[in-house]
Amino acid sequence: MNAYRNLAKLILSSCLLILLSFFLVACSPNPSKDIYRGAQFLFDTEVFIEAHGPGAQEAGLKAMGKMTTLDQACNIYSLDSELTALNQAAGEKPVPLSDDTFFLIQRSLEAAKLTKGIFDPTIGPLVQLWQKAKSLETLPTSEEIRKVLILVDYKKVILNPDLKTAFLPTTGMSIDLGGIAKGYAVEQAINSLNQAGISSAMVIAGGNIGTINTKPDGTPWRVGIKDPQQPDCIIGYLEPSNQVVDTSGNYERYFTQEGKKYGHVLNPRTGRPTNGFASCTILTDSPTMADALSTTLLILGTEGLTLINDLPNTQALLIDSDGLQFMSDGLKDLLNK
Repeated sequence: MNAYRNLAKLILSSCLLILLSFFLVACSPNPSKDIYRGAQFLFDTEVFIEAHGPGAQEAGLKAMGKMTTLDQACNIYSLDSELTALNQAAGEKPVPLSDDTFFLIQRSLEAAKLTKGIFDPTIGPLVQLWQKAKSLETLPTSEEIRKVLILVDYKKVILNPDLKTAFLPTTGMSIDLGGIAKGYAVEQAINSLNQAGISSAMVIAGGNIGTINTKPDGTPWRVGIKDPQQPDCIIGYLEPSNQVVDTSGNYERYFTQEGKKYGHVLNPRTGRPTNGFASCTILTDSPTMADALSTTLLILGTEGLTLINDLPNTQALLIDSDGLQFMSDGLKDLLNK
């Protein structure tokens, strides 16, 4: 499986680099050190950075390097990643982590507390159960789900800030950061670019899109929101400045069993996929929290808008499986159509 996975990454990365090279040659006949555009395949998706300003080339490469390091550390499918080492040591011993991995897990637990466990990074055993069921073209039994749910509890994770260690106290527990790692990586890249004095940038990791200021010409960055029922169509645009737009959806990643679609977002309360809402878009200041919140609202649905309305500088758009739209209090004035 890993061999096919690595081959797919290599092929897609090569295609991205070829397209990027063509774009740079076509659009920038005199490449400047003040412009950087780079793409890689990380976190199982396309990652792209565009940066403008003095030293943008060096700053962009450094930011991309940070994202690459995070991907390597948090890849649960890699035998030598930090996250794999942590999961393998569950029930046995604490595991020392790099600063970034430790802080990412710390942020994931903060998100879990904020959402009262609807976002739960210890959902790993449940993810594995449904992945196995998908590969066998079947569905987990209620008893299998019940046994796995016992292992899902973010409150059990033990962090030691002084030693930078993490411990999963129960054998079989595992952390899966797929619902927050892309956002954290975008946030770290944005921070790195800001520290380098970059005046204009956009960083993309899948559905998580962070920005610095506006485009170089002063016009706003525009992020389109797809229509889940017609993915080639845009229902509107947001114009983030020093903000992030994050969209999670069930309409692109799912499997069908016995004539029913099952999305990839799992509800840690029920142990089953959530299918009532097709997509959720979050507009906020933190790419990390945007990633976790978009997953949370796909599970909670309109109930989650109460949470969003209580958070500063945060807006949300939910689209259900029938195409109906539900917005937080302040989004209507920000959504351009």
